[in-house]
Amino acid sequence: MVGVGKMAELMYHNIFLRGQGCHTLDGEAKGRDLRLGVGRTFLGLDKDGTPVTLSADAPLSLRQAVLVYDGEAKAYTLLPGSSQELCYLGDTALLEPQELAGEETLRLGTATLKFVPFCGPDFSW
Repeated sequence: MVGVGKMAELMYHNIFLRGQGCHTLDGEAKGRDLRLGVGRTFLGLDKDGTPVTLSADAPLSLRQAVLVYDGEAKAYTLLPGSSQELCYLGDTALLEPQELAGEETLRLGTATLKFVPFCGPDFSW
């Protein structure tokens, strides 16, 4: 059984993690968020074209981008994926790693996402 202090801690983490990630700005999945973790998060599209996070064992052809959070450096970097489909950062095709500060827009297929970091220079888990 989880004690009251631990339960409050879990609730605290859950509330604040809801704001971190990439948020879909348009289409059927408008308002949906993609949760990010420490390390690499693989981004792609499902069969309906909805942005999703992919497991580490997902086929390379599905990985359109990789969003990395380096917990030691407290920094985010967006990397090109291994898919033939491109990821766009703003209006530019992502062809090499780019540091992210927050509020950037990413595009996977026809879906536009806004990057909203929670962790950074002033706070990290």
